[in-house]
Amino acid sequence: MGPTMNNSWIFLYRKIIKTSFYKNSKAVHLAIHCIIRANYKDRSILWNNELVDLKAGQFITGRKVLSDETGISEQGIRTILKVLEKCQFLTTTSTNKYSIITICNYKEYQNQDNEINQESNQQVTSNQPASNHRQEIQEVNKELIKDIIDYLNLKTGKNYKPNTKKTITTIQSRIKEGFTKDDFIKVIDIKSKAWVNNPKMNEYLRPETLFGNKFEGYLNSGLSQLTVEPTHNYEEL
Repeated sequence: MGPTMNNSWIFLYRKIIKTSFYKNSKAVHLAIHCIIRANYKDRSILWNNELVDLKAGQFITGRKVLSDETGISEQGIRTILKVLEKCQFLTTTSTNKYSIITICNYKEYQNQDNEINQESNQQVTSNQPASNHRQEIQEVNKELIKDIIDYLNLKTGKNYKPNTKKTITTIQSRIKEGFTKDDFIKVIDIKSKAWVNNPKMNEYLRPETLFGNKFEGYLNSGLSQLTVEPTHNYEEL
């Protein structure tokens, strides 16, 4: 069957399912077989003592040869070739000695560089939603960090900024561990109540201390210190 059949591969594009012949299993069989048999580059071959120049996407064959190779009857080969020609999948040029089948747009679909570029483009496209999602998460975290620092400043009378690298890193580390905005608020309430009027401890009312590695300990150890606002019971009228 020639060197094009050995130790090589073809590209089969998914859009073949959109062709008008796709539901004809024998037509699909022959179409794929022709892609496999086609030369992947221009070359000259000796056919019955005659030198024949072939372009990429072409190969020499005959109905009997195709029938032997595919198991489809010669009449079936003839009918299917007409279908594939009508669908502009291939063209057939016949002589009294042989036929040359040409796969239409072969270089466009069987070019490895095109495939690599397509995969690269698909990767960029498929990564785009993930990139957008990450950006959305970053925006949410930015607002969350601002709310937390604003609350800290409100409770302590300080003026920490929400966009410093150390503050962002510290808070994001706790967020990744699963802590919520309410947890940060509780820690601020607990420690500000305990330290705000203590000159020695007041300086530790800062993001790197409150939201550092001892965060969970602060959250749990001081919950009982929080005052609970009394609920108002109203008599039924």
